[in-house]
Amino acid sequence: MMIPDEILKKGVLIRRGNDLFLFEEAPPVENFVFGGLYLGDKDKPSLHLCYELSRTKFPRTIISNAAVEKFTRGENVFRKAVVKGRVTGTVLVMSKQEDCLGIGKWQDNLLLNIRDVGEYLRKEKENKTV
Repeated sequence: MMIPDEILKKGVLIRRGNDLFLFEEAPPVENFVFGGLYLGDKDKPSLHLCYELSRTKFPRTIISNAAVEKFTRGENVFRKAVVKGRVTGTVLVMSKQEDCLGIGKWQDNLLLNIRDVGEYLRKEKENKTV
């Protein structure tokens, strides 16, 4: 996924394996454990990157309220759920209230869920012990 210059201008992009980090300035050590803004890996952007992208002119798709529920549960969304916006390529997925829900990629008439804000809740539920 291409990261817009608007974001890259904010610092120094560091690739560590498949992971991408954005630092305000180059990290003081080469073997940092973690630092800066984690942008995700080459296949799956972080939710922090989604938020940063929502502050740019990155393409977006606005979906219906019913589709918001599906998307934030990790499901894919059909084109008929689109209220407005782009229906090709990689897009930010937004609610009608313009909340950034995550990022998806169009494949024919289906918006594939790449990452969504519901991941945090699903992971928490998986980690709970009864």
